[in-house]
Amino acid sequence: MNTKVTVTPTPRERELMMLIARGMQNKNIACELQISENTVRAHVSNIIRKYNLQNRTQIAVIYALQAP
Repeated sequence: MNTKVTVTPTPRERELMMLIARGMQNKNIACELQISENTVRAHVSNIIRKYNLQNRTQIAVIYALQAP
């Protein structure tokens, strides 16, 4: 049986992915979203784990591939 699992980001994850794709650092993302840097790091870690990625650059690539 061949099943394809699609991973869908939450609205907040998508927002972070967009800001990462724009080249923003955690400090700037935290300021933009009015959350702590620790929360940004937690979101980034969740995105990396969810998509089985290695780094932030890959997050930007995933975002670009999903952009309408």
